[in-house]
Amino acid sequence: MRIAHYSYTVTGLLGLTGIVGYGLYGLRHRKMPISLYLIQMRVGAQGFVVTCLTLGIAYSMFREYLYPKISDRIHPSNGDDKGGDS
Repeated sequence: MRIAHYSYTVTGLLGLTGIVGYGLYGLRHRKMPISLYLIQMRVGAQGFVVTCLTLGIAYSMFREYLYPKISDRIHPSNGDDKGGDS
């Protein structure tokens, strides 16, 4: 339950672990100067962060704005005018 509440944090930490692991592996097997390699790793990490933030914001916007409208059309509330007895 607590992990579901902090899903962005868990995703970020897993991504960080993956990027660092890939970076350490690539550092030992690189065929380019270390400064160029570190710049490429930084760009990759920043791209991951931007992607996670974009997906998280899009999901939050969907859940807050679009999902209530869609669920109201699928499951109308009991207060709608259905032409009852009263």
